[in-house]
Amino acid sequence: MWALGDKVASTIVAQTVQIPTLPWSGSGLVAQWSKEEPKHQQAISIPLETYAQGCVKDVEEGLEV
Repeated sequence: MWALGDKVASTIVAQTVQIPTLPWSGSGLVAQWSKEEPKHQQAISIPLETYAQGCVKDVEEGLEV
């Protein structure tokens, strides 16, 4: 699951900096980030709530997406 999680987080990061991504269950999710904030210049953290919003939890939900 770690490899899958890395793809989820990296896609959220891409969306945060407005890089186009393919449609997925987490389309539109972004992290809080600011270029001017010194602590954000090296890394972006994805909060667990945001991460969870991008994940499909069961088969039925996956079929809806």
